[in-house]
Amino acid sequence: MQRPKLQRWLILAAVAVLAAVAGVRWLDRAPAGVEEAGEPVIRFVSPRFVGLHRGGRQWSLAADAIEETRGEKDERVVHLIRVRDGLLYRDGQEALRFEAARGVWREPGSDLVLQGDVVFVNKDGLRFETQEVRWNAEAERLIAPGPVEIVYRDQRFVADRLDADVGEDVYEFIGNVRWTNERGARVQAERAVYRSESGVLEFEGLVGPAELVFGED
Repeated sequence: MQRPKLQRWLILAAVAVLAAVAGVRWLDRAPAGVEEAGEPVIRFVSPRFVGLHRGGRQWSLAADAIEETRGEKDERVVHLIRVRDGLLYRDGQEALRFEAARGVWREPGSDLVLQGDVVFVNKDGLRFETQEVRWNAEAERLIAPGPVEIVYRDQRFVADRLDADVGEDVYEFIGNVRWTNERGARVQAERAVYRSESGVLEFEGLVGPAELVFGED
């Protein structure tokens, strides 16, 4: 089973059509809240596009606008303004929906940064929130350098940061890790590691006693 490899981001399907129906204009600066880049800037208004890998759909998303520039090393830099209606796929099926206030994608390397009210949700009601997500395509590594919060049904899980090896399906939560549920269970630790293959979440460096609740109410 092939897992999504988020490479070759932002393949812009039918650019000519987008230019015709969405409109293109030249700007003299990057949008507010996004890092400054070289001139000139090309803006596509309200595009939607799809990322493909080895013939399969990996993701799709919409943005209010994108602005393309050249970086300091003449690399391609694409600024995404208000990322919305994002979809991530696994084995051809929708896995997660996502949105963010803005994003920056760079080529070569296909590295992507999402910033500002980043939210991922799935059909089962899981909700993941943070302020920044960084994707390193070459290393297949996903990093959330700031506080993260995951809410699923009656459970809440928070940590100072997330470091995920997507290729190996290993997710490491680091710093002030706390797991609670509505029944009063509580675990605090310095670190937690989730391995998808085993389905086990391991806590390391417990802070105080772990309080677990068993049985029916």
